[in-house]
Amino acid sequence: LLVLSRFTDVTDIVVGIVGVAIGAALMRRFAPLQQEAAPASAGLRPWHWLTMALVYAVILVGYFWLPYEITDDRELIRRRFQLILGILGASLYSVSEFRAITEILRKTLLFLPLGVLLTCAARPQEATPKVRWILLAGCVLFAACVGMLIELGQVLIIEHTPDTSDALLCTLGATAGIFITDRFLRHR
Repeated sequence: LLVLSRFTDVTDIVVGIVGVAIGAALMRRFAPLQQEAAPASAGLRPWHWLTMALVYAVILVGYFWLPYEITDDRELIRRRFQLILGILGASLYSVSEFRAITEILRKTLLFLPLGVLLTCAARPQEATPKVRWILLAGCVLFAACVGMLIELGQVLIIEHTPDTSDALLCTLGATAGIFITDRFLRHR
């Protein structure tokens, strides 16, 4: 209500409540009630985490490509492709500093769960530290590829401005998720 560049909507509250309810239902489904009562085979296997990470990556690509108004004008596509190679962060400041901060937070925070899911998938308990770091580097590389795929797809979508800095922000968000999850799992 107090920020002039925003609008108020009850939908945000309803969607937030639905998200919390879904998260609570998933935790109730997958987390054991008592640690000692859980059988040795309880919990999600790496391929479960990998499947969730791939599904989430597809959702991210679909989200960042909305609306799907694709152009087939070759000259326009060529000019838009050159925007990818432009100055880092130029598209972020095209409107205002507040919009730039919003976009930075949105892109990094939406990719943070991808890093969490990838880390849970690529962290076998019997792996040596070298193997673990190689797997985590592969996770960062996968997140960077998803970010670049989004930006390359946005070359064809007129509503978006393709920019390499967006892919970098996405990679940084996923890397933060990877780092936080790896640190949490190591101390656990």
